[in-house]
Amino acid sequence: MLVFHRSRGQAQSALKSMSYLCVSRWLLPVLAGSFVLLPVLAEDPSPPRIASIGIKNAQQVLRFSPYPAAQEFKILRADALGLPFSVDATGVLTGYEWKSPLRAGTPQGFYRVEVTPISDESLAAATVLNRTAYGPTPDELERIRTIGVQAYIDEQLSPEHIQEDLDINKVVIPSDWQYVTASSTASSSQLYIYLNSLGEGYIDDIQLVAGNVAGTGPNLLRNGDFEMPLTTKDWKVASNHARSVISTDVKRSGRSSLRLVTTAPGSTDTSAIVQTITPALAPSPQRYTLSFWYLHTTNALSRVTVRLSGSQPSGSSPMLPPITTLTYGIASLADLSTWHILHAVQSKRQLLEVLTQFVDNHFVTYQDKSQDYLAGKVPSGADAAFATDLEYRELKKWREVLMNPNGTFYDLLKISTESPAMVIYLDTVASKKGAANENYARELMELFTMGVDNGYDQKDIEEMSRAWTGWRVDKLPVGQENNPFATPIPTASRNTTPGTWTLRFNSSASEHDATAKTIFPGKTIDARFGPPHAGKSYELRLPARTGTAGMQDGYDIISHLADLPYTQEYISVKLCRYFIHENFVHGVYDYTQPNSSAEAALIRDCMKAWDTPAADGRKGNLRSVLKVIFNSSTFRQHAASQQKVRNPLEFTVASVRALRAARPTGGFTSDCTGADLNNKMITLGMRLFNREEPDGWSEFGQDWINSSSLIERMRFVQERLRTASVADPVGLLKLKLPSTQWRDAGLVTDYFLSILFPAEGKANLTLDRATALTFLNTADNGTTPSLFNALDPNSSTYGTRVRGMVAYLMGLPRFQEQ
Repeated sequence: MLVFHRSRGQAQSALKSMSYLCVSRWLLPVLAGSFVLLPVLAEDPSPPRIASIGIKNAQQVLRFSPYPAAQEFKILRADALGLPFSVDATGVLTGYEWKSPLRAGTPQGFYRVEVTPISDESLAAATVLNRTAYGPTPDELERIRTIGVQAYIDEQLSPEHIQEDLDINKVVIPSDWQYVTASSTASSSQLYIYLNSLGEGYIDDIQLVAGNVAGTGPNLLRNGDFEMPLTTKDWKVASNHARSVISTDVKRSGRSSLRLVTTAPGSTDTSAIVQTITPALAPSPQRYTLSFWYLHTTNALSRVTVRLSGSQPSGSSPMLPPITTLTYGIASLADLSTWHILHAVQSKRQLLEVLTQFVDNHFVTYQDKSQDYLAGKVPSGADAAFATDLEYRELKKWREVLMNPNGTFYDLLKISTESPAMVIYLDTVASKKGAANENYARELMELFTMGVDNGYDQKDIEEMSRAWTGWRVDKLPVGQENNPFATPIPTASRNTTPGTWTLRFNSSASEHDATAKTIFPGKTIDARFGPPHAGKSYELRLPARTGTAGMQDGYDIISHLADLPYTQEYISVKLCRYFIHENFVHGVYDYTQPNSSAEAALIRDCMKAWDTPAADGRKGNLRSVLKVIFNSSTFRQHAASQQKVRNPLEFTVASVRALRAARPTGGFTSDCTGADLNNKMITLGMRLFNREEPDGWSEFGQDWINSSSLIERMRFVQERLRTASVADPVGLLKLKLPSTQWRDAGLVTDYFLSILFPAEGKANLTLDRATALTFLNTADNGTTPSLFNALDPNSSTYGTRVRGMVAYLMGLPRFQEQ
């Protein structure tokens, strides 16, 4: 087999170093050595090799290896080696197989495969939208073609200059009374009223009537309009709602309403305001309708639930936007995850969102463990909301650093070190003099800075752990939340005194180890790092410090670790794994070797950028390192393209974005609630902000893909494409294609192939294209031919065909790649 490769914009050239093999009437060269498509291809990959050639059913059959990002394959033939090659038009090319009828009298000849790749710019554009963003959208594919890859990267590296005003960041509190109704059979004759979180609100005109029409018929509740005093004759008030009172200042109707105030979330009769209805309600099939009015307050927000014991009927005030519950400290973990996911879907600052997830996953914490720690220290039932608040405050700080052009790795490390969620997660909160816990010291070096087995040993862990003794998490008074030396609110009044759960340092002699400490004694930087670092000592000596000065031990440690060559290497490796491919490693590369691998050379360049002071004079500037990565040929060429598997977050968000185009009349052709994606992510094994292991969610594809997860992913896209309000591919194609093309099965298929697989190249998609065309031209029974061009583009049958075809394409294994 003689293999021919046309490089982008260059003249044709043939491979050298070939041997020849005669098969039947054809003489073909065979590459010396087999071709394997490696996961790392820093330069253009090797041209496709002819794998076999033979005769079957009176046809000559030639098969060849795939070539990534191939726009076109051609089979060329020459009667002899000295003669020019020309396209053999006698055969049919299907995928990676070419068949041609046997021709009597045709002399033996030589064959080669010619490939025309997609352009370098197109390849880089696809990679950029898959790595610096959560997958391309149809609109962004068009925009990057217009402005170019470099302009898009420059834009994303400066998110502070991207104008954005997302609704998901607007705190919304309903300013008027909200009306709630619910109808069902009665599950009991006990009615509960309770707030779902710490807070307050007003409720008025609660009615329970027989039948299905709210407010029609006698009210079966006593004093449901709260025009009479709140007495045990009508309402039994649990202790957590004991501050609730009749209010004449705020009311929906009449003279008064009930001002609900809770010191702990309600849920059942022991934590609610309860009325036993007399006479007892009739059993099924009798139906009842519950209705009430509710007004939020702005100083202590909470939703209300009114229901019968056993839950039917049950009514709750409408869900509040995640940013509202997060701002008021009453959010669930699902609220935080939803808010995070919606940013990934909607934001123009895509690199900011991708980096926020990288940072949060790198400095991983565990919401469940924070909740366990807070249980018994905060009001009953409120521990989950307080734990979520710790995660949210941490997440906001990551974003602030990433929005700052002078943000450094040290800034991120300091946030993590001071994070109450981290202090709890790795048990620093219980570490004290004489019983220092090693968890944080170990993970700080192994996972957060230097990397495993990269410049430290067990003695360093033990010595460093003593520096973290005395770091605590307590509730500090209002105005003292940033003062770790403040006196915490006494236990007896914690639940009734305003304040913030945050970092505190206990400097007492029994808590913090105030003695001198020496970390990395006698250690010098490995020779493999070369100048200017190799051979230099990185021993760290901490003097004896008493009182509040002892806390400085921790800050000296992170300042020392932040810019060590070991840290520079490890964090650069993790960034390259995240943005390029999985095969970067730490602790191995010899940066003194002139002929190092592309990976080692790129890490060396990242470290140089890290070491170079930025505009503010500090090292470790995040954007400087990212620029090196994004401007490298390793990132922009085949080494990165389609070399990673999408994790559940990346997959679910990319599934929404792949079909998401802005409608001229408002809205989008693909959307989500955020909660729907979060639920699917949990099914796929990924719970944001709640990973038990400290190594973060895996960046290795093999940990995410198996037969069951692929089936779940297929189900996900199929479910989304069933409903036009969720995903509307018909609306999308009508936006992007002229009406004359709406019934052209080939053009419709080609459009979706181009937006779903922009890095594949047309030649690699011929088999999938053929299957998609067959789908469009087949009736819903799966067997009867039914031409697509005969369908009315406004008919349900047309919509079903298009949605089914797109679901098929998005269910392919190649959609899992990025």
